[in-house]
Amino acid sequence: MLKRFATATLTVLLAVSGALLASSPAGGVAGFGDVPEQSFYTDAVQWMVDNDITTGTSASCFSPGDTVTRGQAAAFMWRMEGEPSAPAHSFTDVTAGYQQAPVSWMYANGITTGTSSSTYSPNDELTRGQLAALLHRLAGNPTASPHPFNDITASWQQAPVSWMAAASPVITTGTSATTFSPNDPVTRGQLAAFFWRYKGKPAVTIDPAHPTTPPCIQQVDGPTTDSSVTALELLDGLVVAVEDRSGYDRSLFAHWSDLDSDGCDTRQEVLTVESVVAVSTSDGCRVSSGEWLSLFDGVTVTDPSALDIDHLIPLAEAWDSGASQWDAPTRKAFANDQDDDRALIAVTASSNRSKSDRDPAGWLPPATSYQCTYSADWVAMKTRWSLSIDAAEKTALLGLLGGCPQITVTVEIIAVTPINPPPPTTTTIAADCHSAYSPCLPNLAGDALNCGDLTSAQKPVTVLVIGVDPYNLDADNDGTGCTS
Repeated sequence: MLKRFATATLTVLLAVSGALLASSPAGGVAGFGDVPEQSFYTDAVQWMVDNDITTGTSASCFSPGDTVTRGQAAAFMWRMEGEPSAPAHSFTDVTAGYQQAPVSWMYANGITTGTSSSTYSPNDELTRGQLAALLHRLAGNPTASPHPFNDITASWQQAPVSWMAAASPVITTGTSATTFSPNDPVTRGQLAAFFWRYKGKPAVTIDPAHPTTPPCIQQVDGPTTDSSVTALELLDGLVVAVEDRSGYDRSLFAHWSDLDSDGCDTRQEVLTVESVVAVSTSDGCRVSSGEWLSLFDGVTVTDPSALDIDHLIPLAEAWDSGASQWDAPTRKAFANDQDDDRALIAVTASSNRSKSDRDPAGWLPPATSYQCTYSADWVAMKTRWSLSIDAAEKTALLGLLGGCPQITVTVEIIAVTPINPPPPTTTTIAADCHSAYSPCLPNLAGDALNCGDLTSAQKPVTVLVIGVDPYNLDADNDGTGCTS
C-alpha cells in the first residue's frame, strides 16, 4: 500500500503516541537543549552525565522540571554509588528490570524498607522529605543541629532535613528561609543538585551551549489537537550551521542492507511496502512487478527497475549537516531507516537523479502538489536525526511552508552516536600548530606530513573534525590516526 498521497487540503499528523514539543531553543549543557548554562542544576547535570548516572529522557532532553519516581530515584542513587550488588529484594511490585538491582541494594543496606513489607511503590512520585531520608541513611545517619524549617512535622524527617541543611557543602536551603516543602515531589533538576552536593560538588567541565546542541523535542501525552507542533515551529528549532562536505564518501553509509536479517535488503522491502498492488518477486525478495506512484513527479510506474529508492535527506546532505560526526552503525541506520515512512521513498530514477544531493534551496519535486508534504517531511527527517540546516535551506523552507496549509508534525528522535565530538568552541590553537589536529603538529602546506614523521609524543593523532584531515593521517576515518 502506498504510504501517502498528496492531498488538496494538507494536514499531516505524524504521531508516535502524542505530540512532540520543542521545549527550548538550541544550545544547552551536556548535549541537552533544555539545560541552560547557568542554573542551580547545570553543574549537577553535567556531573551526572559524566558519571553515567543518567542519559536524559531523550537524546536531546534532560527534562529538569519532570518529577522523579521512587523507582527512578533508586536507579540514580545506585549508579551514583557505583552499581553495587546485593541480595534480591522481597518487594512484589518492582517489575522493571532496571530497578531490580538498585532496589535490592537499597533494601539490603537499610536505605529503604519500602512502603510496606511487600511493596516499594516504584511508580509513586518521590517527595522531598523521602529523598532527604534516603540520602541521610546513605550517609550513615549523621547528626546535626536542628533545622530552621517550620513545616517539617514528621519525626522521621527531622534528622535527615537537619543534616541536609547543616552539611558542608549545604545540600539544601529549603524552599524558603522557614520552609522545606517535604511533601512536594522532587524534580529531576532538584535531584541532580542534591546528589551533586551530597558528593561534595565535584568539579566539572561544562560543555557550553553552542549551536550544534540539538533542541529538546519532547513528547507530550494526550490529544494532538491542542499540543501538536507545526512544521514551521519544528523548523525554528533546527540548528542553522555552515555545511561542510570534507571527507564525504558515499561508501561511508552502508545502504540497502538487510537490517532485520530476513534475507531481503532495504531496497526490495521499500518497493514491496510502497507498491499500490501486491508485488511479484523472482526469489521471494527481489521485486519483479508491482505498481508505484512516484510522488516527486506524479508518474505511475510498473517496472521496478525504473525506480530509485530516494533518501529524502540525501546521504551527502546528511554528511554535510552532522552525519560526519556519527559512528558507522549510526550512518548505516540512517541509510536504511524504514521505521519512519518519510525517510525512504520509491520515485522515478529520472526525478531522483534530477534531485541528486540538493536540499530544498536547490531543488523541489516537479509535482507542485507534493511540495508542501516534501518540505514538512524534510524538516521532520532533519529533526529525527538531529541534523542542522544551512541559512539558504532555512530561507527556502520558511517560504515554502509559509505558503502551505497548517501542517502539524510529530517525530521520534533517534539517539545518534558521535564518533568524535566537535572541539569545544573555546579551543585555542597556537599559531604554529595545525588547526585540524591534536596534539600540536607543524602547520605545513598540503599533505607534507605523514605518520612516520611524528614523534611518539605526537601519537596517536586526534582529527578534531572527522573528514578534515589535510595530512591524510586518519586512514579509516574514525577520528584517530597514527595509532601504531
